[in-house]
Amino acid sequence: MNTKDTNPKDAIGVKKLAYSMLPWRALTGVALAMQEGALKYRRHNYRVAGVRASVYFDACLRHVGSWWEGEENAPDGAQLHHLDYAIASLLILRDGMYHGNLNDDRPPKGIPTVAIANKLAEKMINEAKDPQPPYTQKGLLDAMMRAESEWALSDAVAVAEPIYEDEDEGVIAAEEDTFVSLHAKRQAQEPDVEKHGEDLKKAMAFLARVYPDVR
Repeated sequence: MNTKDTNPKDAIGVKKLAYSMLPWRALTGVALAMQEGALKYRRHNYRVAGVRASVYFDACLRHVGSWWEGEENAPDGAQLHHLDYAIASLLILRDGMYHGNLNDDRPPKGIPTVAIANKLAEKMINEAKDPQPPYTQKGLLDAMMRAESEWALSDAVAVAEPIYEDEDEGVIAAEEDTFVSLHAKRQAQEPDVEKHGEDLKKAMAFLARVYPDVR
């Protein structure tokens, strides 16, 4: 029996818009964000009421900013991921542009500063002497785990003491005490140790002093 290598429609289909390119799993949360909005304001309300550009611009950046600063999920509403809400805001903004109901309240057009800023940034990077990589949340938490496995606490404090010579003793003591406390909690395998927000910040400050090279 003779078979064809491909369906004749394939040759035409591959030259058309390919929705298969979209990362559908990543859109699941966005769909939930849109569904939450539909339940609050009625589905597709933005096509009837219109879309004010500044409102969705602000909403998008609030969510992106919160995510960038370490908060994964929004604290209110359905508490979905911040990036899902941000993408939903951009979709509505773009939909308003397509359907001609965008209330474009952007400010008067500014001068193109990004290209200029990029050149200045490149100049700074090229002229920087021994630039260091950034501190990250993951790096500091990894350092805490490394401190537990590689060093006794007494060793960590001993290394920290000369670094602290010009520091306020009260602040140093509080950071050390917090680190010891968190270490004990981790050793006891308390599941909520990551939720000790303020304590964790103090402990990370301590680690930043102990491990000045940690990223």
